[in-house]
Amino acid sequence: MPGIVFDHYQQAASLFEAGRLEESLSHFETFLKDRPLSGKAWNGAGTVLFRLGRHAQAAGYFLRSMEQQDRPAEAWRNLICTYLALGKPGRAMRWLKTVDHEVHADISLVCHTARVFEQQSDAASAMRLLQYGKRLDGDRPLLLKHIEQ
Repeated sequence: MPGIVFDHYQQAASLFEAGRLEESLSHFETFLKDRPLSGKAWNGAGTVLFRLGRHAQAAGYFLRSMEQQDRPAEAWRNLICTYLALGKPGRAMRWLKTVDHEVHADISLVCHTARVFEQQSDAASAMRLLQYGKRLDGDRPLLLKHIEQ
């Protein structure tokens, strides 16, 4: 039986690469029924959902991935990008600050999150986040340019 379950994961990955997203999702779902603690599978299914434009559902899958021991390193980045796609920069910012303890925050994500705050006419939150990014990564030209603007 373990071989059959693993086959669903492999099939899901192959179908994703081939652009057959609905079929890929179906195989991830089947795999997750047998292995609900697989952070990699939750992340994979979340990635498919994101590509399908089902961002709210993808966020839930990425959150499940983050709860698992075997979560892939990119799960936090996927979750943050999903919150930005949903127009929720506050949630993205909270995750940026949360994962900073585990991994060095991605300055491009800091800037992207600040842009979403700006698009929502929340310049104060954008500036707070950019100042936070500056404390993390010093005087990167991208960060300084964004602060200046």
